[in-house]
Amino acid sequence: NYMRHTSDLPKEFLRAISVFESFYSYNTAISPDSKMEEIWSKTGNIGLFSPLGKLSPSKLSSGYGWRWSQAKTRRKVELSDNITSLELFKLVPKSKPKITSNKPPTLRLWQFNVFTEGENMKVVLWCEKGIDQEEQEE
Repeated sequence: NYMRHTSDLPKEFLRAISVFESFYSYNTAISPDSKMEEIWSKTGNIGLFSPLGKLSPSKLSSGYGWRWSQAKTRRKVELSDNITSLELFKLVPKSKPKITSNKPPTLRLWQFNVFTEGENMKVVLWCEKGIDQEEQEE
């Protein structure tokens, strides 16, 4: 098993970790920062990024009248290699009331901060529900 100490995690976190594992176990190429701008455009988009410093939700691109906001608590998980840990959390759109009274889209983005001994932090972003699904529902 790739992860340790996951028994107390909610199902949606376990599902997100499963997506992370299948992506991260074979993908080490750093995506260009430009891909981060469009990560939430399509359900299933996923990318590995190497930001300078911490990547806060406010630094992620968003749409008109809304910004990304952390939806639930952050969870930390140790990987079984004993040198890598993971901090993960879900991001959802939150409206900027001074700009628009429109409801924000119902998007879901997961952020995984990957900490490996002796390396700079990496970030994996996974779009669980993108703007493409939002448009289909209208």
